Amino acid sequence: HFHTAGNPGRNEFDESQEIYYPPICKAIADLGYQGYISHEYTPTKDAPLTTKDRVLDHIGLEVKNLEQFCKDLEAAGTKLDRPYSKVLGLGVAFVTDPWGTVIELTEGLDQY
Repeated sequence: HFHTAGNPGRNEFDESQEIYYPPICKAIADLGYQGYISHEYTPTKDAPLTTKDRVLDHIGLEVKNLEQFCKDLEAAGTKLDRPYSKVLGLGVAFVTDPWGTVIELTEGLDQY
């Protein structure tokens, strides 16, 4: 997998960072890479900022048996931002983690 961090200071994605990640991620995708990219940062603000509408809007995870996984999340008290549904044969749900990261859960991307 690729593991990245903000520079300087492992901070959030913003205009103070020396590295602009969109072209880097595009170059990685152009290589045909289908694995994971993990970005590490240390929050610098008092309240966590969500990823929504920022440079990194959300991350995506492919989950086997997504419908049951969503039921298990809800049974454990997790509120889904968008409940499980099927869209053109693709299982989809959205959740926001405690730090404000929006996560798209999918099942079936290998069919596209």
